[in-house]
Amino acid sequence: GIDHGDCKKSLFAHSDSIMQIKFVQDTHYFYSCSKDGLIKYWDADKFRKIQEITGHIAEVWCIDINSSGQLLCSAGGDRSFRIYMESNEPLFALQEEQKELENLFDKDLEKDNKNKKPTAIAGSGLIDDSMIESKKASKKTMSAIEMGESIMEAIQICDNDIEKRKYCLK
Repeated sequence: GIDHGDCKKSLFAHSDSIMQIKFVQDTHYFYSCSKDGLIKYWDADKFRKIQEITGHIAEVWCIDINSSGQLLCSAGGDRSFRIYMESNEPLFALQEEQKELENLFDKDLEKDNKNKKPTAIAGSGLIDDSMIESKKASKKTMSAIEMGESIMEAIQICDNDIEKRKYCLK
């Protein structure tokens, strides 16, 4: 049997108070809803988040699932209730996790960008902005970093080709 006095596993699941948890009937899957405005779908065997459901613009107060587990209903502080229907599209938990990490990374970069002060030359009138052909990237984002990495790879390939041609011409 289960010893109800002994905690087997604890998860940091939401960034605010959890309002409710509902298990999908006859499975080890469950949903949680929170004051952070999110509904999360979990695997209780692996203790992993499967999916994060957004839509409410305020707290999510309660959720319920129909007996087949195909309909999820939620209600919240935004004075709305939402009904979500299970789809046949495959769900890739690792891609969802990567998207979440990228969003967190972008939020951290936004904080960094807000805290940066202009350089001494910027706005000083020493340099006419219309004469500048290229400017410093104004905002760091995950896509900008990925594009920068792609450019670096392309430069490396070109450099390698130039070296090969120099060797062939000797």
